[in-house]
Amino acid sequence: MLLRVLNRADPRHVPFPEAVFLDPPNDDQQLLESGVTKAGKSIGKLYEMISAPGGLWDQVVFTTAAGKQLTYTAVVATDHGTIKIELWPDVAPAHVRNFVALARA
Repeated sequence: MLLRVLNRADPRHVPFPEAVFLDPPNDDQQLLESGVTKAGKSIGKLYEMISAPGGLWDQVVFTTAAGKQLTYTAVVATDHGTIKIELWPDVAPAHVRNFVALARA
């Protein structure tokens, strides 16, 4: 697979439009037509916050300026306790970047 690398400091960085499907699956048409997520957030505003140049997608980095590896952990609170999920950017960098960007939004 050939990826266009824009961020030479982090070769796992793929620009947002190249990392995602811009058209939703057919079963999400109703969600798209409503203009809001199931949590009541504006789909358009979320998209702009994440996809804009310098937006949340571009702000998720996997190494510090000094080259130290960063780690991300998702913490989900449920009625049955807390779940901690270790996110693996080495295995799925676009998924981790998307998860973190959406969590920040």
